[in-house]
Amino acid sequence: MYSYVLMPNHIHLFFQPINNSYRQSIKDFKRWTTNQIRKNIPDLIFNKSFWQEEYFDHWSRSDLEDAKIIEYIHSNPVKAGLTDSYENWPYVK
Repeated sequence: MYSYVLMPNHIHLFFQPINNSYRQSIKDFKRWTTNQIRKNIPDLIFNKSFWQEEYFDHWSRSDLEDAKIIEYIHSNPVKAGLTDSYENWPYVK
C-alpha cells in the first residue's frame, strides 16, 4: 500500500498487488472489509455488500505519475473541506 485516504463516502487506494491479480485483490479487499464492518458494527444494515460492484482504476507507469496519484489522494479531504491539510486528516497515508 503506497497511499490511501478514507473519505466519508468513498476510499482511494494506491497499491501494488502481491500474490493476486489486481481484480482479485480488490475483490478480497471488499470481502474482508465487508466482513469486518458486519462484525464490528452489527447495527449497520446494508444489502448484499457494503461496496458498490464498480470501481475505477488507474495504472501508473512512472515515478512522476506515482507522485501525482499520491498528491491526488492526499488532496481529497482538503478539497472536500474536511481539513486544511491532509496531514491533519486521520485516515490518510
